[in-house]
Amino acid sequence: MGTRLGGRYELLHPVWRDRLGSTWIARDPAGWPVSVRVLPTALAEDPAVLRRFASDRRRLTAVRHPNLAAVLDLTTADGTAAIVSEAVDGTSLRHLPGPLPPREATRVGAAVTAALTALHDAGVPHAHLGPGNVYLTRAGEVRLVDIALTRLLADSPTGRSLLPPTADQPVRALLLDVTRRPSRRRLPRTFLATYDTCPGA
Repeated sequence: MGTRLGGRYELLHPVWRDRLGSTWIARDPAGWPVSVRVLPTALAEDPAVLRRFASDRRRLTAVRHPNLAAVLDLTTADGTAAIVSEAVDGTSLRHLPGPLPPREATRVGAAVTAALTALHDAGVPHAHLGPGNVYLTRAGEVRLVDIALTRLLADSPTGRSLLPPTADQPVRALLLDVTRRPSRRRLPRTFLATYDTCPGA
């Protein structure tokens, strides 16, 4: 029996930890597997982050696309702040055993662009983009994860400072601008997330 979060989600085992918290495999009340990112205490106690959790819950949970790991719930129960998303059974680009062939890398890049287009259309940009956020499932599908972080941390200086630097520095520098004014002109930059998986990169 794992730890229960807010009396609803049973945390089974951790799968990842970084400066933005820990990610767990969990079970929802119906017994289905979900992914739960528990934010650090500094963010869980940040009024700016908590306001975003309250105001953006409906917007974030409404976004759906075949290439997105959908946000299912936002919870601030028990003094924690956590993002509940669809569980993805696969491997991130960061942890692939070797480089992708050019054709496969192009397919992945196109899928990521389609996912970000859906997010931008919903006013939910993703500036926390990198090989660790793009997954290939066992069925060969492409899924973008951690889609809520950029919007939830947009008003928090502490949260923005924790977003990791990427090879695409303009995207990081334009975090607030992109959050408030999504622009399709920036979508080609998403292909940088697949660049390191190509032979010779």
